[in-house]
Amino acid sequence: MRFPRSQTFLDGMTVIIFAVAVLTPLAGMCAHLGQLREQDENRHLAPAPELRLAGAWSAFPSAFTAYFDDHFGFRRTLVEAHAWTMAAVWGESSSPNVVIGKKGWLFFAEGLRSYQGLAPFAPIELGEWISELCNMRDWLASRGIKFYVLFPPDKHTIYPEYLPASIKRGPSPTRLDVLTAALRRRQVDVVDIRQPLLQAKGSEILYHRTDTHWNGHAGFVAYQALLAEMSRSFPQLQSFPRSHFTLSPVSHTGDLAAVLGLTYDYDEKMLFLRPSSSTVHITSPSNKVVITERNDPRLPHMVMLRDSFANFVVDLLSENFRRAVYVWDYRFDPALITQEQPDLVVFEMVERGLETTSNNSLLLKDLALDGDANAQANRP
Repeated sequence: MRFPRSQTFLDGMTVIIFAVAVLTPLAGMCAHLGQLREQDENRHLAPAPELRLAGAWSAFPSAFTAYFDDHFGFRRTLVEAHAWTMAAVWGESSSPNVVIGKKGWLFFAEGLRSYQGLAPFAPIELGEWISELCNMRDWLASRGIKFYVLFPPDKHTIYPEYLPASIKRGPSPTRLDVLTAALRRRQVDVVDIRQPLLQAKGSEILYHRTDTHWNGHAGFVAYQALLAEMSRSFPQLQSFPRSHFTLSPVSHTGDLAAVLGLTYDYDEKMLFLRPSSSTVHITSPSNKVVITERNDPRLPHMVMLRDSFANFVVDLLSENFRRAVYVWDYRFDPALITQEQPDLVVFEMVERGLETTSNNSLLLKDLALDGDANAQANRP
């Protein structure tokens, strides 16, 4: 039986297309094209398995499979294409950690349960948060050190209009509402910047569209609010005007876009404010500690316990302190405070931390560590 030429041609093309589809990932793997990177996955990729004459060969197949899955050619390209199709065509997220909102805005799923009223504080949990932060305040106050608390709000708190219609604000107060009110009743200095941010967003965008973080504009709002509160006890602390700082855009793939594997059409400028001219000296003993110094003995000395949101206020605040120590850690370390002997301490934690951070991590030993700390503090 003879097949028509058209059928033979189609069969041949099918074989060629199949062969190309099978061989292209292998060719890309050999040429290192379109492969995943460790920063894309936020993990170490599987290493190439070793062929040994002696040893357990039974482990080789699974090790090779893991290596091939992580390294085959054009995987990154395919992941990006899948994520872009899901987001741009279907409006759906390819990750449970990211919510796709309106007009290309991306939101972190963490913290949304509190916003929706689905994760209220349990009474014992709220009591622990209050106790931890009040203990910090009291321990510092006994040494003449002022204490301030700052909770940068989540993006959805300031821009709920870009959330998908399916996500609604719950009728009950959020964790941030409840804790802020409780701390203020106990005379803890909480600098609540939600209202200033809501007022400022009419003039400029305050959060990055494809990232969890706010930007330099929001950082300036936080800077002004912090300095206004601090100046009640430290009159020499007066915030610099906006003209003292210049906008510094940095090319960046937003962390939420990166989680989805999106780069095409989702790149964004990370906006920082930098001093136009500064005499601040910066040292970084590690990637977790940044120390800035300014040659002005009239200015106070600060320690800040913080997270990545403080990256957008470090350059601003450092203009107002003779020495500032920024520690990327929520844990309260009396030894550090005793060593630094600051005039004030700032505890900064993003709003979603109230839902996702165990308050057992805030203090090292529940301030039963007072014995050692007091002993150090009373040394001549």
